[in-house]
Amino acid sequence: MLSALGWGALAAVSLVAGTLLAFARAWPDGQIGLVLAFGAGALISAVSFELAEEGVEVGGAGPVGVGFALGALTYFVLDGLIERGGSDPASALALGAFLDGIPEQLVLGLGLAVGEGVSVALLAAIFVSNLPEASTASPPGRCS
Repeated sequence: MLSALGWGALAAVSLVAGTLLAFARAWPDGQIGLVLAFGAGALISAVSFELAEEGVEVGGAGPVGVGFALGALTYFVLDGLIERGGSDPASALALGAFLDGIPEQLVLGLGLAVGEGVSVALLAAIFVSNLPEASTASPPGRCS
């Protein structure tokens, strides 16, 4: 139990670091875009090479494909509802962070529960993708 808590905290500490970076100074949109793209690429790489491959080996390509499609569809539908409701862009970012955090922490917890441990590559990808996610959620007027 403590091991799972420790690994989860280590993966999530980058959210705090990203928030502190956002408050430290104003960040140009170009830099924010580069950091977001890097974080997204790191997480996509980890999912593609680690989780998807193992998922196909364990459960088959069909369930993995359905899981990817349901995740994308869930975000698409909920983001559309947020946009039609006139909410600010931060609401879409919060939705993405929420939907992103569930499988990240689930994968870490399940890996520990079945005794396989935590993949350093996956942990690094989660850390790197969370950092820009939190840093772009700065208060209005902080980013230039």
